[in-house]
Amino acid sequence: MGTFTARNVAPDTPAATPVSITQSLSALRLKHAHLLGEHGADGAALNQREAEVADAQAREVDACATGDALLQATCAAEDRTTRAKHTAALAEREVVCLKALNVRPPPLIVWRLFLL
Repeated sequence: MGTFTARNVAPDTPAATPVSITQSLSALRLKHAHLLGEHGADGAALNQREAEVADAQAREVDACATGDALLQATCAAEDRTTRAKHTAALAEREVVCLKALNVRPPPLIVWRLFLL
């Protein structure tokens, strides 16, 4: 237990610190600075990716809205086309009906009526 306490106590003078410990401390400080730099770069890359994801999501929402609008416009155009076809078919049936009502008697019958 005595050696444990002696190791953890800081020496009173810098000259009393062994060179190997100073070198290890310096290496650890450099490694720590390097890791902090990597962390900052990773954080910046993450922020950039998050911005790209948000932009892609906004484009997706816009594309979905555009797709929905185009789908509605297509359905409306199909409905108009169907109504126009039904109206044309009804008009054709009316023409046939009116032509059927506008039947003229054969010419021989008309002449016979005048002769009587």
